[in-house]
Amino acid sequence: MKQPVESQLTSYGQVVDDAISTHLASAEAPGPQQTRLRLRVLAPLAIGALALVAVMFVLPSSEAWAGWTPATQASDPADVAALDDACRTVPAVADLPALAFDVRGEGGAAIYGDEQGWASCHADRTNSATFRIVSVQSHTAPDLDVARAQVGAEHAVVTIALSWHQGDDPASLVWGVNAPSVAAIEIGTGQGPVAASVVDDIWVAWWPGSDAESAEVLAFDPEGRLVLDEPASALAASLPSIGEIVSSVEQDGTELARAVLSDGTVTWAEFRSGLAAWQSCVAEAGYELTIEIDEDAQTYRAISPTVSVAAERGQPDDLAGEALLQPIVTAIESCYASQLSPIARVYVQQ
Repeated sequence: MKQPVESQLTSYGQVVDDAISTHLASAEAPGPQQTRLRLRVLAPLAIGALALVAVMFVLPSSEAWAGWTPATQASDPADVAALDDACRTVPAVADLPALAFDVRGEGGAAIYGDEQGWASCHADRTNSATFRIVSVQSHTAPDLDVARAQVGAEHAVVTIALSWHQGDDPASLVWGVNAPSVAAIEIGTGQGPVAASVVDDIWVAWWPGSDAESAEVLAFDPEGRLVLDEPASALAASLPSIGEIVSSVEQDGTELARAVLSDGTVTWAEFRSGLAAWQSCVAEAGYELTIEIDEDAQTYRAISPTVSVAAERGQPDDLAGEALLQPIVTAIESCYASQLSPIARVYVQQ
């Protein structure tokens, strides 16, 4: 398997999954009443059901994670409602049912999803009544159905996504699905053991620090016996095979994808043709997608200035440019899915 192609704003980490749109909100605070938001949509890259996302941005100097605790906390309904209100300002979250919340001190994480896709939202508190979004990760694919089909007889726990970010207040988030036989989940982190919040069959945990990629998952049965101890990154649901991807493309793929995958392999030059097709598709929809390529490292990063402009037209402390953002994000996601996704999925698996 090839090393995943980088698709991000910095050289740190990687974005590796199909049709993920990772929305990074970074705030600059020139004054107590003025906050300007910038949004970048980072290019996704397929590798299977596990979403492994590294993001980097700078938050204002703050006590963002004050009061954080490794133990789960009974969430105040008002805190949950405020966190939910903040997360639902993002188009990718707006219509998804809420699955789990994990509020610890001045920060919180929320998980949303159904058979069509999922989203995770991480936020910190701006005051006693409101939260500010730190990052949102979403995926338009039936990962929950896939994970739930494999959990139980095959697996006690399945990891759906890992994410982390750098900055003055680094933080990590990991979540997934667990079998009914699992009563408690603990995450081994650089901060020590962190208890995950478990809501029905969804588990989620977040902590200060950018070590999600090396996190360990420990699962316990109702008697407190350890039933699983594995790296979170090793607990993804099964990957589609190259043959399955090629077969799907033969039925309903683009002309380019059918030509590229006709021999079941993808060269770097062919991968670049997929990038160009993705960029052209977004341009035809009326938006700009800038793709910067490092030929020596065979990596790329994608940035949408159009999304940045739309976000900045929103209200302070709000990703409110929803009417502006929704069609742009939809174009980027749909063009990626149709033009680049199958090519990228084979490229990283071959």
